Amino acid sequence: MVTKCSICDCNLIEIIDVPESHRGNKVNVCDNCGILQLVESSKYNPTNDPHSLRYKGERHIEAAQGAMWGNIRHGKGLRFDAHKNLLEKTITNVNPRFVYDDGANRGHFARFVKKNFPKIIYRGCEPDPICFESHVDNDTPEILQCYTEDYKEDIFFDFIYTAHTLEHVDSVKIHMKKLFDMMNYGATIFIDIPNSENIIYEKYIFEEYFVEKEKNNFMLEDVLNILIHSGFSINNVNSDPYN
Repeated sequence: MVTKCSICDCNLIEIIDVPESHRGNKVNVCDNCGILQLVESSKYNPTNDPHSLRYKGERHIEAAQGAMWGNIRHGKGLRFDAHKNLLEKTITNVNPRFVYDDGANRGHFARFVKKNFPKIIYRGCEPDPICFESHVDNDTPEILQCYTEDYKEDIFFDFIYTAHTLEHVDSVKIHMKKLFDMMNYGATIFIDIPNSENIIYEKYIFEEYFVEKEKNNFMLEDVLNILIHSGFSINNVNSDPYN
């Protein structure tokens, strides 16, 4: 079976099995763009997997429950605190009217916008139903329970925030096209994703690499190439060993 890259549609080359992967994941590399991607076994059925958002049972389980390979959940809240100052500075400079939250999770960014930029019109999507338990009685703005690919409201955004979402999507190409089509001309996108370059330097700790649900593993150069070929110009680049 020939598997196609989720970014450039070229062929993927299989590298190695992920040990004890519940999904039967294999690490692949694109023959063209070189991005590392996880490919599930052809026998894997997400509707039978309680860790999957496509699970058809009564309730799927949290990521930390029955943890699979690399399935240690640090959470978007931790990363939000790490880039909050840059985020606040960026929003202040952009001065957007409409803001979109791509994968709103437990609402950290949503509450931040409501508290610090009350005039901004906020929209956000989050497909994980468990996250909505964190939105009760803490002044979280309304967040739609759906994937960004299914968002249909006729609004064009001046600012899009996507933190630790791109590594999970089935197709980076389709996801980026959707975000691009939702943006006003001259709009700004703020992206935070895991930094896979650290695997070169990390000798002992591998739980952050090839995580079951992280289909795409990016190096910094990969991200810059994706942005450039998606039609974006790059204003600011920040990275740390982990993100």
